[in-house]
Amino acid sequence: MPKKTKAEKEAKLAKKLASLKTEDDRIEEMTKVFEEFKRLGLSEEFDEIAEFHKMMLDFIENGTAYMGVIKLPWMKRNLVYRMNNKKRHETVVILQNADPSKN
Repeated sequence: MPKKTKAEKEAKLAKKLASLKTEDDRIEEMTKVFEEFKRLGLSEEFDEIAEFHKMMLDFIENGTAYMGVIKLPWMKRNLVYRMNNKKRHETVVILQNADPSKN
């Protein structure tokens, strides 16, 4: 099996980098989330929100992908999030009702 040439490796890397979001793309997505949090009164005074803010800043600066659920018991909601660095995947942040009987 022949080894890949340097040009082939560079082409593969360029294709991979082209499919990733730029820092500007990530800033644009997270700005919407920051604004919505501000509108809802969700500030960093709450530990769970402060933890999520740290994740959002890491996502913006480094492109680190995050996915999960943060429970907000004082609000009876769950913060469901998926922050992916690939262009074809949309960043999703949802406040979901924690009480399954209220669907």
